[in-house]
Amino acid sequence: MADQTPQESAALYRTTTTHALSILNGVQLHQLDDPTPCSEWNVRDLIMHCIGG
Repeated sequence: MADQTPQESAALYRTTTTHALSILNGVQLHQLDDPTPCSEWNVRDLIMHCIGG
């Protein structure tokens, strides 16, 4: 990763963000309290962690 150009890093960030948004857009309100593989977090907690909240 350290030998990537700024343009390559930006492209990777855009790709990753686009993929994450496609997943998040699929989450329904009734799923927010569902469990995740991490027993301490539900879906809402995981989303808040991902967006920095």
